[in-house]
Amino acid sequence: DRVYSDDEIKALWKTFDGMGISGQVFKLCLTTGQRLNECAAMEHSEISSNEWTLPAVRSKNKRPNVIPLSNLALEVVSNAPNLSETYVFGSPSGATGDVPIQHFSTARKRVRKLSGVSDFRIHDLRRTCATNLTKLGFGRFIADCVLNHAQQGVGRVYDRYEYLKEKTEALDAWSTRLQAILAENVVSIGSMKKA
Repeated sequence: DRVYSDDEIKALWKTFDGMGISGQVFKLCLTTGQRLNECAAMEHSEISSNEWTLPAVRSKNKRPNVIPLSNLALEVVSNAPNLSETYVFGSPSGATGDVPIQHFSTARKRVRKLSGVSDFRIHDLRRTCATNLTKLGFGRFIADCVLNHAQQGVGRVYDRYEYLKEKTEALDAWSTRLQAILAENVVSIGSMKKA
Protein backbone atom coordinates (compact mmCIF):
# COMPACT_ATOMS: atom_id res chain seq x y z
CA ASP A 1 0.00 0.00 0.00
CA ARG A 2 3.05 2.26 -0.15
CA VAL A 3 2.98 5.62 -1.96
CA TYR A 4 6.15 7.72 -1.91
CA SER A 5 6.11 11.23 -0.49
CA ASP A 6 7.53 14.15 -2.45
CA ASP A 7 10.75 14.04 -0.42
CA GLU A 8 11.09 10.30 -1.04
CA ILE A 9 10.49 10.80 -4.77
CA LYS A 10 13.31 13.36 -4.85
CA ALA A 11 15.67 11.07 -2.94
CA LEU A 12 14.80 8.11 -5.17
CA TRP A 13 15.20 10.07 -8.42
CA LYS A 14 18.60 11.36 -7.29
CA THR A 15 19.63 7.78 -6.54
CA PHE A 16 18.30 6.56 -9.90
CA ASP A 17 20.48 9.19 -11.59
CA GLY A 18 23.60 7.32 -10.44
CA MET A 19 22.45 3.81 -11.28
CA GLY A 20 22.83 3.56 -15.03
CA ILE A 21 20.30 1.53 -16.99
CA SER A 22 18.43 0.12 -13.99
CA GLY A 23 17.89 3.66 -12.71
CA GLN A 24 16.52 4.68 -16.11
CA VAL A 25 14.06 1.77 -16.02
CA PHE A 26 12.92 2.79 -12.52
CA LYS A 27 12.39 6.35 -13.76
CA LEU A 28 10.26 5.07 -16.63
CA CYS A 29 8.14 3.04 -14.19
CA LEU A 30 7.53 6.19 -12.15
CA THR A 31 6.82 8.51 -15.10
CA THR A 32 4.51 6.14 -16.99
CA GLY A 33 3.02 3.93 -14.26
CA GLN A 34 3.84 0.78 -16.20
CA ARG A 35 5.11 -2.50 -14.76
CA LEU A 36 8.83 -3.17 -14.31
CA ASN A 37 9.10 -6.03 -16.82
CA GLU A 38 7.09 -4.10 -19.41
CA CYS A 39 9.41 -1.09 -19.07
CA ALA A 40 12.63 -3.11 -18.93
CA ALA A 41 11.81 -5.00 -22.15
CA MET A 42 10.65 -1.91 -24.08
CA GLU A 43 11.63 -2.29 -27.72
CA HIS A 44 12.72 0.49 -30.06
CA SER A 45 10.04 -0.67 -32.53
CA GLU A 46 7.31 -0.03 -29.93
CA ILE A 47 8.03 3.71 -29.85
CA SER A 48 6.55 6.06 -32.41
CA SER A 49 6.92 9.80 -31.88
CA ASN A 50 5.66 10.38 -28.33
CA GLU A 51 3.77 7.10 -27.88
CA TRP A 52 4.79 3.66 -26.68
CA THR A 53 2.61 0.80 -27.91
CA LEU A 54 2.89 -2.13 -25.53
CA PRO A 55 1.78 -5.23 -27.47
CA ALA A 56 -0.63 -7.72 -25.95
CA VAL A 57 2.02 -10.46 -25.90
CA ARG A 58 4.12 -8.42 -23.44
CA SER A 59 1.24 -7.14 -21.31
CA LYS A 60 0.33 -8.85 -18.04
CA ASN A 61 -3.37 -8.83 -18.89
CA LYS A 62 -2.71 -9.72 -22.56
CA ARG A 63 -4.27 -6.44 -23.73
CA PRO A 64 -2.33 -3.94 -25.84
CA ASN A 65 -1.79 -0.50 -24.35
CA VAL A 66 -0.81 2.77 -25.97
CA ILE A 67 1.13 4.80 -23.40
CA PRO A 68 1.63 8.49 -24.13
CA LEU A 69 5.21 9.50 -23.37
CA SER A 70 5.46 12.83 -21.57
CA ASN A 71 8.49 15.07 -22.07
CA LEU A 72 10.06 13.60 -18.93
CA ALA A 73 9.43 10.01 -20.07
CA LEU A 74 10.86 10.80 -23.51
CA GLU A 75 13.94 12.26 -21.82
CA VAL A 76 14.39 9.03 -19.85
CA VAL A 77 14.08 6.92 -23.01
CA SER A 78 16.40 9.13 -25.05
CA ASN A 79 19.07 9.06 -22.30
CA ALA A 80 19.26 5.25 -22.30
CA PRO A 81 22.64 4.05 -23.59
CA ASN A 82 22.42 2.32 -26.96
CA LEU A 83 23.42 -1.23 -25.99
CA SER A 84 20.91 -3.16 -28.05
CA GLU A 85 19.47 -3.13 -31.55
CA THR A 86 16.14 -4.37 -30.22
CA TYR A 87 15.72 -3.10 -26.66
CA VAL A 88 15.75 0.46 -25.34
CA PHE A 89 17.27 -0.82 -22.10
CA GLY A 90 19.71 -3.43 -23.35
CA SER A 91 21.60 -5.60 -20.90
CA PRO A 92 24.93 -4.05 -19.85
CA SER A 93 26.19 -7.38 -18.50
CA GLY A 94 27.47 -8.70 -21.79
CA ALA A 95 24.87 -11.44 -21.77
CA THR A 96 24.77 -13.66 -24.82
CA GLY A 97 22.55 -12.26 -27.52
CA ASP A 98 20.42 -9.16 -27.79
CA VAL A 99 18.56 -9.11 -24.45
CA PRO A 100 16.99 -6.47 -22.21
CA ILE A 101 18.27 -5.62 -18.77
CA GLN A 102 17.12 -8.16 -16.17
CA HIS A 103 17.63 -9.12 -12.52
CA PHE A 104 16.82 -6.03 -10.45
CA SER A 105 17.32 -7.44 -6.92
CA THR A 106 20.82 -5.96 -6.52
CA ALA A 107 19.64 -2.60 -7.89
CA ARG A 108 16.70 -2.61 -5.47
CA LYS A 109 19.03 -3.20 -2.51
CA ARG A 110 21.29 -0.42 -3.73
CA VAL A 111 18.36 2.00 -3.96
CA ARG A 112 17.35 1.14 -0.39
CA LYS A 113 20.85 1.83 0.87
CA LEU A 114 21.63 5.00 -1.11
CA SER A 115 18.24 6.76 -1.08
CA GLY A 116 17.35 6.31 2.58
CA VAL A 117 14.02 4.77 1.51
CA SER A 118 14.70 1.52 3.35
CA ASP A 119 11.47 -0.17 2.26
CA PHE A 120 11.83 0.66 -1.46
CA ARG A 121 9.84 -1.64 -3.72
CA ILE A 122 9.76 -1.20 -7.48
CA HIS A 123 5.99 -1.77 -7.73
CA ASP A 124 5.43 1.20 -5.40
CA LEU A 125 6.63 3.46 -8.24
CA ARG A 126 3.56 2.37 -10.23
CA ARG A 127 1.30 2.95 -7.24
CA THR A 128 2.85 6.39 -6.66
CA CYS A 129 2.16 7.37 -10.27
CA ALA A 130 -1.47 6.18 -10.10
CA THR A 131 -2.12 7.91 -6.78
CA ASN A 132 -0.68 11.17 -8.06
CA LEU A 133 -2.84 10.99 -11.18
CA THR A 134 -5.97 10.90 -9.04
CA LYS A 135 -4.58 13.61 -6.73
CA LEU A 136 -4.18 15.78 -9.82
CA GLY A 137 -7.92 15.44 -10.49
CA PHE A 138 -7.99 12.60 -13.01
CA GLY A 139 -10.59 9.97 -12.15
CA ARG A 140 -9.74 6.45 -11.19
CA PHE A 141 -11.08 5.25 -14.56
CA ILE A 142 -8.44 7.28 -16.43
CA ALA A 143 -5.74 6.13 -13.97
CA ASP A 144 -6.84 2.54 -14.67
CA CYS A 145 -6.64 3.20 -18.41
CA VAL A 146 -3.06 4.47 -17.98
CA LEU A 147 -2.17 1.39 -15.91
CA ASN A 148 -3.87 -0.91 -18.45
CA HIS A 149 -6.13 -2.47 -15.84
CA ALA A 150 -8.88 -4.65 -17.28
CA GLN A 151 -12.21 -2.82 -17.12
CA GLN A 152 -15.17 -4.49 -15.46
CA GLY A 153 -18.74 -4.79 -16.66
CA VAL A 154 -20.41 -4.98 -20.03
CA GLY A 155 -19.08 -1.54 -21.02
CA ARG A 156 -15.64 -3.04 -21.69
CA VAL A 157 -17.21 -5.14 -24.46
CA TYR A 158 -18.79 -2.18 -26.24
CA ASP A 159 -16.53 0.77 -25.42
CA ARG A 160 -13.51 0.47 -27.73
CA TYR A 161 -12.29 4.03 -27.29
CA GLU A 162 -8.61 4.03 -26.18
CA TYR A 163 -8.81 7.25 -24.09
CA LEU A 164 -5.50 8.33 -25.60
CA LYS A 165 -6.29 12.06 -25.27
CA GLU A 166 -7.22 11.64 -21.61
CA LYS A 167 -4.21 9.45 -20.85
CA THR A 168 -1.95 12.03 -22.51
CA GLU A 169 -3.40 14.84 -20.41
CA ALA A 170 -3.02 12.78 -17.23
CA LEU A 171 0.60 11.73 -17.86
CA ASP A 172 1.59 15.23 -19.01
CA ALA A 173 0.13 16.66 -15.79
CA TRP A 174 2.01 14.04 -13.76
CA SER A 175 5.22 14.89 -15.62
CA THR A 176 4.75 18.58 -14.82
CA ARG A 177 4.07 17.76 -11.16
CA LEU A 178 7.03 15.39 -11.00
CA GLN A 179 9.36 18.03 -12.47
CA ALA A 180 8.11 20.52 -9.84
CA ILE A 181 8.79 17.98 -7.08
CA LEU A 182 12.30 17.36 -8.41
CA ALA A 183 13.02 21.10 -8.61
CA GLU A 184 12.25 21.64 -4.92
CA ASN A 185 15.06 21.60 -2.37
CA VAL A 186 16.01 18.03 -1.53
CA VAL A 187 15.54 16.98 2.08
CA SER A 188 17.64 14.08 3.29
CA ILE A 189 15.46 11.11 4.23
CA GLY A 190 17.97 10.19 6.94
CA SER A 191 17.69 13.62 8.57
CA MET A 192 13.88 13.40 8.41
CA LYS A 193 13.99 10.18 10.43
CA LYS A 194 16.21 11.74 13.10
CA ALA A 195 13.84 14.69 13.61
